[in-house]
Amino acid sequence: LLHQVPLVLNCAGPYEDTALPMAQACLQTNTHYLDITGEIMVFEALAAMHQQAHDAGVLLLPGVGFDVVPSDCLAAWLHEQLPNGQDLELAFYGAQNMSRGTALTMLRQLPKGGLIRQSGQLKKVPLGWKCRLIPFSKKVKLGVTVPWGDVATAWYSTGIPNITVYMATSKGLLRAMRIGNRLGKVLGGRTVQAFLSGFIKRRMDGPGPDERLRQRSYLWGQLSNAQGQSIQATLEVPEAYHLTMLAAFEAVKRVLLQVPNPRGFSTPSKLLGTDFIMHFANTRRRIINSPAPQPTAV
Repeated sequence: LLHQVPLVLNCAGPYEDTALPMAQACLQTNTHYLDITGEIMVFEALAAMHQQAHDAGVLLLPGVGFDVVPSDCLAAWLHEQLPNGQDLELAFYGAQNMSRGTALTMLRQLPKGGLIRQSGQLKKVPLGWKCRLIPFSKKVKLGVTVPWGDVATAWYSTGIPNITVYMATSKGLLRAMRIGNRLGKVLGGRTVQAFLSGFIKRRMDGPGPDERLRQRSYLWGQLSNAQGQSIQATLEVPEAYHLTMLAAFEAVKRVLLQVPNPRGFSTPSKLLGTDFIMHFANTRRRIINSPAPQPTAV
């Protein structure tokens, strides 16, 4: 079937099951590959196929949904403002009602713990490893570290060596995450995974159409350098699942009609531009603080 189309948009997760087989098929049929994953190891695996895809004239562009278009564009924009930044913190406050696919992916990842990037390398950390208050545009919320896709993609987009991502959380969820650290082997067991998967499939449907149109999602980022300079900014975007639909189809359109000779692995901001996220209606980016200018030598 892939021989009949120039591009495939993979929307079937968990992507650790589907991304590599589909991408490998795309290499055989000269078909561009896009998906809406947020899974760090999927980004890493596809990035490792860069040369193979480049030689085949095939584009590998994962993460063209809420994971990771707004956060990737925010990271790249912060890097443009402070090119020597070394430490990047990102945070998001997204959908209140999680979809079945998101929940199943998170369940699969729970026993694996958290990930950050330190000195350019992925580093494993416990779930709920670090907390801080996040000044989103609407309210300050408690954030906890999560293994979000930008731990991979922000590195490929900017080269920033130290990356931590936070998710807005409640104290109850934070406690549950820390309990999960002690129950990692139990949570990863086949019986427990099957039971919890069945519960998710029966009970979780995600937000309805009204919720997707009415709600908003919020992001925050801070980039600092070795000289003590830093820049902070917030980003307000459409609801996470609604934005996923908008961003994925806009990415498909641009790859097919606007990007000259796309090939190899890329990230949304690198291929489509730092301001790709600003294309969508009612998206707002605001600087909280900017780095002071360096004195000019006389």
